[in-house]
Amino acid sequence: MKMTLSERQASICEKLAILPDPQERLAALVNRSSRVKTILEAERSDAALVPGCVSRVWIIGEITDGRIHLRMDAEAHLVKGLAAFLCELYDGAEIADAATFETDALEHLGIARLLSPTRLQGLSSVCRRIRALAAG
Repeated sequence: MKMTLSERQASICEKLAILPDPQERLAALVNRSSRVKTILEAERSDAALVPGCVSRVWIIGEITDGRIHLRMDAEAHLVKGLAAFLCELYDGAEIADAATFETDALEHLGIARLLSPTRLQGLSSVCRRIRALAAG
């Protein structure tokens, strides 16, 4: 049985919490971006574009066997790393869980305070997009 999003978030946060400094945690998150499947250049459409992000972010969600599977890309390196982290968190989750789960991982890890309000708003838009894709 797969973990719930709450359990998955707790597991990821626990692993990252061994890094004592929030800046190090942020760097570790950005380095995790290779774990998420990227979209093809041809898939960078307006339909996949996440509204509300200053740096362009594209997310494609597909539902298979009641679970959401996410692929993404972004123009800015930091944004790509953070959005990839969110996609990694939600990827493979049951759609009912993904449609309603609101993550607080960035706050819990002390990373949110390192980001500008504009960047936080963009990441909030990424989460809304993922939940909307799961909700259908």
